[in-house]
Amino acid sequence: MDIKDQLKETAAAHAKVVRDAAAAQAVVAKDAAAAHARLMMSDIWHAMRTDRIVQLMLLILVLSIACGDLPGVKEFLYPFSMFKTMVHECGHALAVRLTGGHVTSIMLNPSPDAYGVTMFHGGNPWLYLPAGYMGLAIFGALLIWWGRKPADARFVLQSIGTAMLAVTLFYGSGSVPNFLMMLFIACSIFIIARKAPERVCHFFLIFLAVQTSLEALVSLKAMVWASALMGGMGDAKAMEEMTGVPSLVWTSLWATVSLALFIFAFWFSYRPTASTKTGSTSAAPVSPAAGPEPGLPL
Repeated sequence: MDIKDQLKETAAAHAKVVRDAAAAQAVVAKDAAAAHARLMMSDIWHAMRTDRIVQLMLLILVLSIACGDLPGVKEFLYPFSMFKTMVHECGHALAVRLTGGHVTSIMLNPSPDAYGVTMFHGGNPWLYLPAGYMGLAIFGALLIWWGRKPADARFVLQSIGTAMLAVTLFYGSGSVPNFLMMLFIACSIFIIARKAPERVCHFFLIFLAVQTSLEALVSLKAMVWASALMGGMGDAKAMEEMTGVPSLVWTSLWATVSLALFIFAFWFSYRPTASTKTGSTSAAPVSPAAGPEPGLPL
């Protein structure tokens, strides 16, 4: 066997070792991901059974889905739909501003569909086009996280109301009805934060979290169906025209990321600690070398 054949055999053996190592690492990574997913599902199931905040969120979610189209309920939820539309448009506006563009106005259409329009020029379309739906999803995930502590609800609502009021004053100049609608949303949140009891503030924050998260998923589901049946609409259609990638791909991607974001936010916010899962206390153990504490019977 000459040197060339030996080199070929050595290279083939080395390539085989590399392939085997890569396959083993892939198996380990797959097993680790599956184990982490099982752990997350176990934590979420434990929170659903034991955490009252989580149970309240699930109750609001079920009632919203089951009764959302009933007479009277839809009218009650209409201001929340306008709030979600305002958050959606604020996502576009923030992305435009962060990428060097200029926002002229934000307009909410007071129709049953509750849609809005952001007037602007400049900015990066790769960021401002998906920023509406993804911004709504991110905001919903943050509300889930903020809702875990009842004592923080008042401050969070005050911050949201103040931010909405600033957006209204700077960009709500499209028309008088539009300005009044945005002002009503901002002032309502701010007044609730200032005047309502702490328990009411916390319930209102949780209600906003559920409604915002649900709206993000429902809107993206409608976008997926529109992309599949009608070739797309809105932001996804604009992404298709800019990139050549079908709008169904963009809406499916946004929906997948949003769902993963909500699951992670839910798990990260309400996952049980080791002590709550086992029922043990967090008292520090006594060192065996230490003597009995003075004044206590043996």
